[in-house]
Amino acid sequence: MKLDLLHLVDLGVASHIYGNLLAALVNSMGMGRVKALVELNKMIATEYQHLGIQSGNRLPRLNVSDIFTDDFPCLRHVKGRRVRKFAPVATKLAASLATNVRGKHIHALCKCMEEVYNFCDRKQFVWNAEAGQEFADKCEALLAHYSWLAKDSMKEGKCMFSIVQKHHLFAHYPSQCRYLAPRGCWAYGGESFMSLMVAIASGSVKSTPAWLLPSKVLNKFQFAFHLVLKGIWDPGMEEEVEGKE
Repeated sequence: MKLDLLHLVDLGVASHIYGNLLAALVNSMGMGRVKALVELNKMIATEYQHLGIQSGNRLPRLNVSDIFTDDFPCLRHVKGRRVRKFAPVATKLAASLATNVRGKHIHALCKCMEEVYNFCDRKQFVWNAEAGQEFADKCEALLAHYSWLAKDSMKEGKCMFSIVQKHHLFAHYPSQCRYLAPRGCWAYGGESFMSLMVAIASGSVKSTPAWLLPSKVLNKFQFAFHLVLKGIWDPGMEEEVEGKE
């Protein structure tokens, strides 16, 4: 069993970090959550524009339920690649909170998360010892800032920066990455494949008897994969166009 970047970080540690960041920004505005989110969405859109991040990699328009659910803030209902591409935007936004000790920890936490992502995007499947140690140091720094914020929130009676099982697993992640870089075992390809199969199956159900459904799905997939192999159709480009729309 291997820890993979998508489920451990994108949909785990990073989602908690960015959910709490956005909650802190909303709380700092001194207005209702709904009004504050309207302003926050504008700020996020501006930063995306400045950084030149493509529409298909941006967070969708955020609602209260995307952040404030089950008491503890966490970024929900967002695809993994959008969480990853939010890293530089989060660091920029967090800088506005760095006016006190708590805000400085939040800013440092977001910087660490961005640096961790930069490491994970390296092309190598095996890192040298120096890179492995540097990655471990960044992960430890990230967890140290998060732990400080978790304790501070508990002292203040705030339901923020909850520590979950994935934070514990993240502490072991550098040990795995010393021998197998994140690129060697991430699950993005498999998840994209399942999304494609779900879309094909959804478009095959109508007016189809249950016993004919498997063959219909396989025939559609066979035709779609033929177009991909021939270079006629690129599913990634279609997804990017949908994001722009």
